[in-house]
Amino acid sequence: HHTPTRVRQASCNLLASLPESAGRLMFLRRLEISGNALRTLPSLAGARSLRRLDASSNRLESLPDDLAHCAELAELVVNANPSLEALPADLGLFQPSLRGVWARGCGLTTHKTFNIIINFSRINLL
Repeated sequence: HHTPTRVRQASCNLLASLPESAGRLMFLRRLEISGNALRTLPSLAGARSLRRLDASSNRLESLPDDLAHCAELAELVVNANPSLEALPADLGLFQPSLRGVWARGCGLTTHKTFNIIINFSRINLL
């Protein structure tokens, strides 16, 4: 009997990349990958149960567009990624549970970001 992975904790390991398979863990609920050296994330299309993604304090330049299709996502934390200039264009459109986006210390620009922020109960960008 195999127990599905629900939480993947890989914070503070100076990881430069994640395996593509990380985004295919269909029962993954929390992905905690803060404090690494990640510039990109793999596709998260298969992470259908993902509720919390904490990728703060990395070197992210972008987030995968398919993050916007993780329907269960409730919290996105990407603080302290100064090269991150935009959030996925459809973020929030397919995520009725999305209640918070934390992006302090990022290079987000309002013209690329605020058009997608509609129904969040908590947004922290500055």
